[in-house]
Amino acid sequence: MTEPVHPQTCPPGHCNIKEMTAVLKVCGRLLRHKQLDLLAREALETTLHLSGARRAALILLTDQIPEIVMEMAVGQKIDHNPPVPLESIPNLPVVALCHAMKASSPLRISPERVMEDSVLQQDPYLINVKIASGLCLPLVYQDSLEGFLYLEHETTPNLFHDALTGLLELMALQIALAINHVRLFSKLEEEIQARKRIEDKANLAYADLSLFSRISAHHLQEPARHLLIYSRRLDQLIREGQDDQEALLSVKFIHDSATRLRNLVRDIERYLSATETRGLMILQNTRTIVDMALYQLGQQIQQTGAIIEIQSLPMVYLDQPRLVEIFAILLENALIHRLQNESPRIRISGKRDRDVARIVVEDNGPGIASAYRLKVLDVFERLNKNPEAGTGIGLAIVRRMVESRHGTIKIETADLGGAAIVFELPDESPSP
Repeated sequence: MTEPVHPQTCPPGHCNIKEMTAVLKVCGRLLRHKQLDLLAREALETTLHLSGARRAALILLTDQIPEIVMEMAVGQKIDHNPPVPLESIPNLPVVALCHAMKASSPLRISPERVMEDSVLQQDPYLINVKIASGLCLPLVYQDSLEGFLYLEHETTPNLFHDALTGLLELMALQIALAINHVRLFSKLEEEIQARKRIEDKANLAYADLSLFSRISAHHLQEPARHLLIYSRRLDQLIREGQDDQEALLSVKFIHDSATRLRNLVRDIERYLSATETRGLMILQNTRTIVDMALYQLGQQIQQTGAIIEIQSLPMVYLDQPRLVEIFAILLENALIHRLQNESPRIRISGKRDRDVARIVVEDNGPGIASAYRLKVLDVFERLNKNPEAGTGIGLAIVRRMVESRHGTIKIETADLGGAAIVFELPDESPSP
């Protein structure tokens, strides 16, 4: 801590060696700070000791808006974290500070100056408090205004004489330099963190696709192996002239395996392209999208006797093709995994919370135990051997689409008794 200096003992127009040494010492310390709060604290403490003022405040510009970062008085510190707009602080000369900011030059305040200056006469704080000495110092670095420093002493007149003001201007220059360094360091840290997030996301995507490729290879080998086995068997049966029933059974196995292989390849392509935009990214009329998905599934809905209830739905920000596919997959999933003794009931509802749309698709099926709710969102995960079930990639496709848009998806217990798929999609993408 810099030792207190009593500037009033220095003749006007002169600065003693002790004061200059104190400024030089603190300059080196200020430049070592990488955090704004620590820099602000030392800058205000040092300036109070150096000037003999009783109160100080640090105001910085954020997008050209003055915000107060920290206030300090003898034995008291007020840390504004996050910073607050200057105009919201009643115990500061806001009009005088804004005037100094526009002029980008020091402004000394005294009762006489307030009486003579029409601008200062409009400052409620100066009119009501009538401080003896005040000083507004712009913090300028390379012609860029970083903010300003405010000092005051309520009872000591003419505290900020020419010599002291000149010394404090030098101090303000060093504070501006240190603030610029902190901001550059903070920006660099943000860029490093953003780059790290991008790298982590890329590594995660690579690991996800590597796992997916291994699992895909395994699942593709199964129907391919069946095709080979039964085609050889069929060839043998034909050569030996055995019962046609055996041949027909082999043909059926070949057909079923070929169908599964085709569906696997199709769903793998859908999974890999799930992150790709396929149309305009706009707020979609969700009811229209649901109607399009229902039209695609019309035959299955009719065959199962499903009852579809559609409640009020919010607009959803996504391209139309992917949003239709999300609803088609979720609806088909509910139709397939239904109870055998009653008609399926499906309810689609939603709401909006500011810029996030929340959609719920629930059914009256057997539901999904909590222990498996995360698992079924992964690729090739099927809880039972339902003959109507697909490839086990459908929910993974939905999850990949939602998460590619920085959304979330989860499974809950439905009010209808079955499973409720809940997904949320924001209107805009956050910064990386």
